[in-house]
Amino acid sequence: MLLVVFVFLLLVLLPFLPGLIEYFNPKDNLPLDINFYYSKNPRYFSESFKSKLHSKIKDDEVQKALYANEKVEFFHDNVRFFYFYDIPSNTELNEILYVLNDLKTHENVILNK
Repeated sequence: MLLVVFVFLLLVLLPFLPGLIEYFNPKDNLPLDINFYYSKNPRYFSESFKSKLHSKIKDDEVQKALYANEKVEFFHDNVRFFYFYDIPSNTELNEILYVLNDLKTHENVILNK
């Protein structure tokens, strides 16, 4: 019975062993350096996509697509440019939309790209 109690106490205290070793014999004398002023840009993916899009597609192509309502190919995907766009209900779009001003969607709209 004493052996069972000893094994039980050993198994209960075993997870605390690495912490105790570090407490009495510390390997790091300073805490980790954390930059508290670092913040993520919530629009990172949007800005990254825009920069890739602008580097690949020229401005005159964008202007032409805006006026003629044409599609422009961008890495095997179609991009459509709009000043304003209103997507009707129950619509599924499989192309990339680049809207310069307001984008309005109604219910049950699926944008796959």
